[in-house]
Amino acid sequence: MSMKRALLAGVTTIVSAVVAMAAAPEPKIKLPGSRADLASGEKLFQNQCAPCHGPKGEGGRGPMLAQAKLAHAPDDSALVKVIEEGIRGTEMPGADVMSQHEIR
Repeated sequence: MSMKRALLAGVTTIVSAVVAMAAAPEPKIKLPGSRADLASGEKLFQNQCAPCHGPKGEGGRGPMLAQAKLAHAPDDSALVKVIEEGIRGTEMPGADVMSQHEIR
């Protein structure tokens, strides 16, 4: 096998591995679900989110959240990331003052 062909085969293998890793789904996250967690989450939403998204997620200054799929957060992992980091170029801030448990 020529050096050029061997190099091309190696690059192809590396590219294939990177594509496979990028396509692999992120692991599902475990969200708190106890009654106490849900009650705390409701209070956090009312204090931190409702001023922009409405008390029931119906929208307002921020987009409507009361729908099955969100443009920036199609699943729980993406939603947690949006809450943690915010959305660059929008008024959606990251949750700097919330714990990981509160974010989830």
